[in-house]
Amino acid sequence: MEPLASRRPLCSRPAPTTGAAWLRSLPRTTDASTSNPRTRMRPSFPLPASMRRMRVPKATRADQADDDKPSRTKRLSHEATSIECDVDKRMLVQAARKGEDMDTSQNTGKKRTTLIVALVACLVLAVGAGVFAWFSAQDTKTNTFVSGTGITDPDVKPDPNRPTDPHPDPDNNPNTDGKIVETEWNENSPLAPGSITPKNPNMGIGGDSMPAYVFAMVENTLPADAYFVLGKGWKPVEGYVTEYKTTITVAPDQTVIDKHPSITDPDAKLYKSGLFVYVGETSDWAMLAPTVDPAGNKANYTGELFDKVYTSSTFDKGQVTGDKNTIKVSAYFAAASGDGEYTGENKNQLKEESKKEILASVKAWAANVKA
Repeated sequence: MEPLASRRPLCSRPAPTTGAAWLRSLPRTTDASTSNPRTRMRPSFPLPASMRRMRVPKATRADQADDDKPSRTKRLSHEATSIECDVDKRMLVQAARKGEDMDTSQNTGKKRTTLIVALVACLVLAVGAGVFAWFSAQDTKTNTFVSGTGITDPDVKPDPNRPTDPHPDPDNNPNTDGKIVETEWNENSPLAPGSITPKNPNMGIGGDSMPAYVFAMVENTLPADAYFVLGKGWKPVEGYVTEYKTTITVAPDQTVIDKHPSITDPDAKLYKSGLFVYVGETSDWAMLAPTVDPAGNKANYTGELFDKVYTSSTFDKGQVTGDKNTIKVSAYFAAASGDGEYTGENKNQLKEESKKEILASVKAWAANVKA
C-alpha cells in the first residue's frame, strides 16, 4: 500500500488547522429536495456510508465569531452544519479507507455465506436424489412340483350291474391295473356274420383323483361290417367319428341299415370308430369325480363306452387277417391345473377357454394314436 505522505491531495485548497474552520471552507450546497434555504456543508469527496449519517455538535459561538462575513447565509449554514469534527484530512482519508475495507470484508463475508448455503443445498438435493433413485424391492417365490397327472387309477372294478359304480365286493373282485376296465372281454374271441362279441370298455379314476373330463378313441381295423352301439353318457366329437352305414334291401325300393335284430332302440347310434367324450346325464362335457363306495374302496366310472361288437349279416370272416383283426380303445383324461379354471364353486365345469385348449390337445392326441 502507498504511504499517505506520497498520495495526491484530495483538494487544492490547503487544509485548515481546525475541523470547524476547515468544514466552513468546503463548498456549500442547497437542499433542493425540501426547498430549505438553509445550506449544508459537504466535503468535495465521498464519505463512507458509516459516516454519512453521523451527527456532531453544532458550531460554537466562537467559531461563528471567526467568520468576518455577518451574512444570513453564513449564519444559517452554521446552524445547518451536520458534520463538525476535530479530525483532519488524514483522519478522514483513513476513515474512508477503513470503511471501504469494512465494506469489502462484509461483501466477502456475504459471498462466502451465500456460497456455503448453496453448497449445503446442493448436498441436500444430491442426498435426496440418491435415496430416491435407489428405492427398490425384491421378492422370490419357488414352487415345487411333483411327478404325476393328478388322475389316479380306480381301486376296484365297476359293478357289473351298475357300470358307473365301483364293485360292491372288493374281496371277490381283483383290483384294476389301469383306467380302462373291461369285465366282459375274452381274448381271441371269434367273429362271424351276424355275431355278437362281448366287449365293454369302461373308464374310471381313483378316489384321490382330481375331477376330469374323459375322452375315448376307438380304432377299428376289422372289416367294414363290424360296429358297436355307443353307450349312454357318451357323445361323438363332431368330425372325428366314422358311422356304421351298411344297408340291406328289404323291398324292391326300400333299404335299411343292416343292424343286428337285438338292437331294438330306434335312437341307437352305430359307429365303427372315432373320438368320443363323456357327457354323463347331460348334453355337454361332464367331469368325472371320485366317489366312496359302501365298502370303503374309492372309484368312479363313466359307464361303458359300448358293451358289444356286432357284425352284419354280410360280414366276410375271411377278411379277418393279421392286420385287420383288432379294436383298440384309448382314453384321455383332462383335469384342471388350478381352481381358477373352474366356472363355479362346485368344480363341475371348466371355463370355455380351458375347454377349447383341452379339445385342441385331445385332437392332437387322437391323431397321434391313430397314426
